[in-house]
Amino acid sequence: MVEMRDATQEDVVQISNATLQRTGRTYAVEADGTLIAVAGYYFDHGRVVMYSMIAPIAKEKSAFYALDIVRSARRVIKEATAFGLPLFTASDETIPGSEKLLQYLGFQHQEGGIWLWPGLH
Repeated sequence: MVEMRDATQEDVVQISNATLQRTGRTYAVEADGTLIAVAGYYFDHGRVVMYSMIAPIAKEKSAFYALDIVRSARRVIKEATAFGLPLFTASDETIPGSEKLLQYLGFQHQEGGIWLWPGLH
């Protein structure tokens, strides 16, 4: 069962050894108590940018965690689009199937690795 909670800086560091630099909303995504991703959005010059960081365990067992990743992404999309601003995200070439997942979720490819949620430009 997938659960989402507000992420802590420790969650982010556990997955990517990075720090959160922007304000917005960030969730920790857990499946059966295992941290599989950090996902969220932030505001940038009149648009919303959605992002995620996938834990190594979820990359290694992508088929096992795929449904959990999709469900959590849909929740973040629903929340981020409620602001009525354009919603952008980027594909990640280090994650096999990243572009396919964004297309499946409903994003439209723009240029390079940039994707846009339809209807909010």
